[in-house]
Amino acid sequence: MGDVEHWTDSRLNAAGALCIDNPHLGDLTTVHPIFHKANFEDITDADYTLIEPSLRLASAYLSEPNTLSFWWSLAFADREYVPRMQRNWQTRDWEDVTERNNLERWSKISVLHHVGRGQLEEINRLFLNMASYICWQFSDRDGGTYRSTVVVPERRPDTHGVTKNFTSIAIIPSFLVELRIVTASTTLPDQNSHLRQVFLLASTLLHELSHGVILAMSDWIENVHEQPAEPFVENDREAEAGYAWEMAMYGGPALAIAYRANCSLGLKACRWPGIKRATIGDHPYMRPSRRNWEIDWALSMAWVQPFFTKLYWEQVERYGLSYMRFPKTLGLVIGARTDEVRRAAASSAWSSHSNRTDVNNQNFLWRGQRQSRPQDRADQPPTKSARASRRGRSMSP
Repeated sequence: MGDVEHWTDSRLNAAGALCIDNPHLGDLTTVHPIFHKANFEDITDADYTLIEPSLRLASAYLSEPNTLSFWWSLAFADREYVPRMQRNWQTRDWEDVTERNNLERWSKISVLHHVGRGQLEEINRLFLNMASYICWQFSDRDGGTYRSTVVVPERRPDTHGVTKNFTSIAIIPSFLVELRIVTASTTLPDQNSHLRQVFLLASTLLHELSHGVILAMSDWIENVHEQPAEPFVENDREAEAGYAWEMAMYGGPALAIAYRANCSLGLKACRWPGIKRATIGDHPYMRPSRRNWEIDWALSMAWVQPFFTKLYWEQVERYGLSYMRFPKTLGLVIGARTDEVRRAAASSAWSSHSNRTDVNNQNFLWRGQRQSRPQDRADQPPTKSARASRRGRSMSP
């Protein structure tokens, strides 16, 4: 049974995830040079106008010191070596197999939460330089759910004469298709869907820009198959800069429920990387976990709407990234979640998750292998753990 059967209108309305009375695109006005029309391949004036609200929202992140701290750390922070640990089944000991098997070295970074004037100038200079060697396009080149990043093996000089990797980023065309449809509608549900689409597209652009930062700081790349190894961020189990950025901003990646580009069913977020056990391409940049469940949280429209206002970004500057975390009001548990499984996950040396006070049997209704928070709890304020820091999790391999 898929998400659609569980995310019913009554539950989503109780969580405020479908409609607010007066959705609007706010008062943001600035578009960062990295999103200027010249950097979009084969886009018409009409389509660029459609995506401008997303570009203005994305640009707000690129002018806020608290959000810039993540990208500065991604580009310039010192990297710490992370061993690739495997069990030697003869000695029963854990061993680092990086050098023995001639594997690519893993690394991790810690995010600098408060950047000074020098760091801000450094990351702003990097983004301005990137505006000269980045290309955005709406294309299903790789058939991804939302987006894909591909390096074009071309080198271009920046404003200081230093050659850099040229990065091409593809976004699926369905974003444009759905924006064309929904902007022509005047109904309240479609206006709310439009606001969610704009927010999701802005997050998608910045997710991919995080990969672009890695590429911009890399040495010569000969072909599209030689993308550099990305660092783990803090104590994440997976090295994926885009999702790490969304974790740092919101507490979990924002996705369309049922992965519908029109966002008609609302948005959800989940703690990343969740219960995945696969590897990324040919590079196993993931350390496994024994946790067998994850919780998808519906995103309230009352949380989405303020992002489009200057007042909201003034509050982010004042209170920091914790102000941006989504409230946990309606959750859908996916996977096997029993007392035995929880004990195994909590005690496992492979797990980077801890027992959280907002995850307990009293808060959820069982529905086979899925559960959802009762509607009568949807209007309660988020617990303190909903805004808890990502720091302090286990760094087990």
